[in-house]
Amino acid sequence: MAALASHIEPGDDDVNVLIPFNSSAKVAQVAHGKQTAALLAIGENQPASGRADIYNALEVALKNLPSNRNDYTVAIALLTDGKSDTTKLGEFKRQYEAGGKGVPIFSIMFGDADSQQLNDLAKLSNGKVFDGRNGNLSGIFREVKGYN
Repeated sequence: MAALASHIEPGDDDVNVLIPFNSSAKVAQVAHGKQTAALLAIGENQPASGRADIYNALEVALKNLPSNRNDYTVAIALLTDGKSDTTKLGEFKRQYEAGGKGVPIFSIMFGDADSQQLNDLAKLSNGKVFDGRNGNLSGIFREVKGYN
């Protein structure tokens, strides 16, 4: 109901993929259409622990892009509260150019997230960085949906 009230409820044909991560990405969880309760529960119960490796999580996201991307409006929403080892950026850029080109990365930063790292990803992917520290996540997700 909160998603409906915030105008961010998924449509019947939407596919949402959640990839929890810290120092490594976890198994991707998929929700089809409006059946997102399990995904939300996983996200809510994901503890913030360990070092953040956004590049590993983004690599897993690229591997989970649909093969029929032209049938969807595809985007990656990265929520992070940490800084990553920047030596991995070059490898991620190569992977993005090979398999993700054209998919915008919308980053939502919390805590100690590195705005420069996220701005680099936004520039690479024609995405945008949002500051999630103000607590207005529904507004941020509404804006992300508007860009996409």
